[in-house]
Amino acid sequence: MDNPRALIGEYLNSGSLVVRLNRSTGGNGLFLINDLNEFDSLWNKLVMHEEGYFSVAPYYYPSTPINLNCTVFHDGNVALHGASVQIIGDPLLTNLKFGFCGNDYGKIKDIEPNMLDRIEQMARKTGLWLASVGYRGSFGIDALLVGSEVYLTEINPRFQGSSSLAAQFDRDAGRPDVFQTHMGSFFGLKVPKQYSLREIVVAQPNISQIISHNISNGIEHVENDIGFCDSVNCKLSTLPDKNIDIQPNGVRFKMTINESVADENGRLLERVIPYLTFVMKNIIVS
Repeated sequence: MDNPRALIGEYLNSGSLVVRLNRSTGGNGLFLINDLNEFDSLWNKLVMHEEGYFSVAPYYYPSTPINLNCTVFHDGNVALHGASVQIIGDPLLTNLKFGFCGNDYGKIKDIEPNMLDRIEQMARKTGLWLASVGYRGSFGIDALLVGSEVYLTEINPRFQGSSSLAAQFDRDAGRPDVFQTHMGSFFGLKVPKQYSLREIVVAQPNISQIISHNISNGIEHVENDIGFCDSVNCKLSTLPDKNIDIQPNGVRFKMTINESVADENGRLLERVIPYLTFVMKNIIVS
């Protein structure tokens, strides 16, 4: 537009905004603006983006960030897989306001069943649309629960950071996982036995994954691979080798814990902090 500043200023009269570049990943490319000065300071980054445009939406807080794994088949039928409350923007784990920091598969059990039904309906409608434009296979949706409303915030036409753990739950339950249904959709197979989102959420275990990023301004290294931490009931993975630099905002490790760790806004509970402190003390060197 010729004068986006005036339009953004009008939007800001109703509250803070989320600005998103057309292509974003893991929270990179999303920005919170509270006033026109913040928008002006962001402007050069926006106009230099190769896509040349961006989107703007209201900022909702408090809100609950939801993620769901799905697969769409040629006829538009959708197989549902693991669902979770996402851990987003926790300052102990990332420097990004909307940085992806993991998933809590237990916390979503607190969501009211009628809200789960609405998320399921949203996912199935998304699958129908994807099939109508020729898409097949795995996809994910991100949604926000704001009071009694459910908002679709993003469609991920790919596997997600949550897909691996969701697949583990399916395999443990004797169901086709998201990787198998993805292949099946390309082989022209029919969608396997359908499960409602309510059934999937009830059946999945109270397991969480936490993804920690280098939040310092310097380079970090792994000193020890302690693997499974019996004292704090967690398992570590994706640890880089000792000779690999962990750049600022780079991933330090992924921690899997056999319990729910997030609140309703997708932030870590205080009781989880000792887990992170223990791991950081034993494996990371600045």
